[in-house]
Amino acid sequence: MPENTEKKLYELSYFISPDITDEEAIAYSQKIKDMLGVRADEVSKEEAPFKRRLAYAIKNKNQGYFGWFHFLAVPSTIKDLGKKLILDSSVLRHLIITVDKSQLAQLKKPAQAAAYEKTQKDVMDKEAVEKSIFKKEGAVSVQEEKKADLGDLDKKLEEVLNK
Repeated sequence: MPENTEKKLYELSYFISPDITDEEAIAYSQKIKDMLGVRADEVSKEEAPFKRRLAYAIKNKNQGYFGWFHFLAVPSTIKDLGKKLILDSSVLRHLIITVDKSQLAQLKKPAQAAAYEKTQKDVMDKEAVEKSIFKKEGAVSVQEEKKADLGDLDKKLEEVLNK
């Protein structure tokens, strides 16, 4: 059976034990990259580990250093990396996934730009709905109806009081 030597894009997310300092966590991130055996140009995106609270305790720890990176690798190396990370006592949890083309397009967009586009779309949709409801010819807004009702009410009161 021929081995697949074509490199794919992967994402590795990990939690490191909180018993180390910030500098040691960053050094440990480099150690994980060294375990992979990837060159620096094969790591496309990376976030340095930072301490955060865990949703539930893992190995009696309520906090951990969370970090992730995207890298190019041959699929056969991923299984070996997973085994090494499981055996490493400093790694609380890890997850390795392949990044497909549709996810890659989303990753290239900055998160703020994507959120801005969604907000603008929502604003435009709201304006379109308001125009279709309130801007029709002959349509009267609720406030105008109330003003008309108050005017009629005033006239009727004057008629009743004058009689």
